[in-house]
Amino acid sequence: MPATPVLSMRNIAKAFGKFYALKGVDLTVWPGEIHALMGENGAGKSTLMKILAGAYTATSGEILIDGKPHAIKGPKDALAAGITLIYQEMQLAPNLTVAENIFLGSELARGGMVQRKEMQSQAQAVIDRLGAQFKASDRVMKLTIAEQQQVEIARALHRNSRILVMDEPTARPLLA
Repeated sequence: MPATPVLSMRNIAKAFGKFYALKGVDLTVWPGEIHALMGENGAGKSTLMKILAGAYTATSGEILIDGKPHAIKGPKDALAAGITLIYQEMQLAPNLTVAENIFLGSELARGGMVQRKEMQSQAQAVIDRLGAQFKASDRVMKLTIAEQQQVEIARALHRNSRILVMDEPTARPLLA
């Protein structure tokens, strides 16, 4: 096992006014590990994930990525640290293709022109890495819920995310 965890959250607290949603939470993740947070509604699972993804700022505590402290003050900080949160509600544009969704906000361009063929090729390479059965040219609205979730994962891989956080990934019907 490597000497340094990929993620350490130490003594994390989050207060909303006088109410503490989290207090004294520790989480350590080593490379290659998969963790599941379980608990009743209101237990703080989503709050912890949103702190990691930069949607919330911790009231106190420390976050280390590869042993180095990281101040995650917003989603850009989380992305820069290699963290992606896939929310329970899909963040996809259904009328766009899979490739366009994967590159949304980071389109490849040269001379002011979007490089669609290159985007298509790179997107298909990520899809193939996942072993998915759809194509980069498919419209997201034509995909099953499970395939749409794979598009979200493909987008995270395209962004070189090292830590992938999924909020209630089994809450949606996967065979829809």
